[in-house]
Amino acid sequence: MEKFVKSSIGVIALFEELTSPIQCDHKKMFGYPCLFVNGNMFCGTFADRIFVRISGERQKEWKTRYSRIKDFEPMQGKRMKEYLEIDGLEDNRGIISALIAESIEYMKTLKPKT
Repeated sequence: MEKFVKSSIGVIALFEELTSPIQCDHKKMFGYPCLFVNGNMFCGTFADRIFVRISGERQKEWKTRYSRIKDFEPMQGKRMKEYLEIDGLEDNRGIISALIAESIEYMKTLKPKT
């Protein structure tokens, strides 16, 4: 089994900077900071990555437009179906912000989890 690596202070600081204006629930999943709307997780950190939940139809467009966006796999070969991650975090603040904004809109279309 792969050993999980904690998110660095820099990744967590960037995540908090980009998500601090968002009104949502803050929780940890597997020890990593994550954000939830109506009980649905929509973004978080994992090791040195930030991941975001995007509808299936939109994922292909994001991955085609930006080569640094790929499927989120917390463990090799274990893809999380509706989640994408982005490499080169510091260089891609605008893209990450756009992904997060789209993810929040997508969360509004989902039923709340109880």
